[in-house]
Amino acid sequence: MVLSQLLKVSLILMLFLPPTIGFSQSLNGNIVENEKLNYGIKAGGSYTDLGSPDRSVAVQGQYNYHFGVFLETKLSEKLRFQPELVYSRQGGSDRGPFSYDIALNYLNLPLMFEFFPLERFYLSFGPQIGFLLDNNVERTGTIYDDIKGMDFSFG
Repeated sequence: MVLSQLLKVSLILMLFLPPTIGFSQSLNGNIVENEKLNYGIKAGGSYTDLGSPDRSVAVQGQYNYHFGVFLETKLSEKLRFQPELVYSRQGGSDRGPFSYDIALNYLNLPLMFEFFPLERFYLSFGPQIGFLLDNNVERTGTIYDDIKGMDFSFG
């Protein structure tokens, strides 16, 4: 299951990396400054809450982390496109009658658009596809385990 997900991610990367190589290197191998293309790394903390929408399952959220790489390309003066590849740790716990800890490891591919209505202010929006790499559920008692291998969201 994890191997097929990694193959899907590899295919997606092959679609994005060739344009990056063309913009970032010149014929003699030196990096070329290009105001239309930026790339870098990102890292940060997050708070994940895995409770159900109707709150019938009360999962205590956890502080976790994420890190990855991004590529930003300028589409126009007011619009930029930023695909990312991000590893994300997510999870939660419950100490009720069915005690459990959940640790989820995702490889996320956000495809974000940035709209700049002002020079130093932008609004970011776009879809994200997440591939579950590993799920570790430690529990006592019996709970319904409904962890999907792929996740789609919009932000």
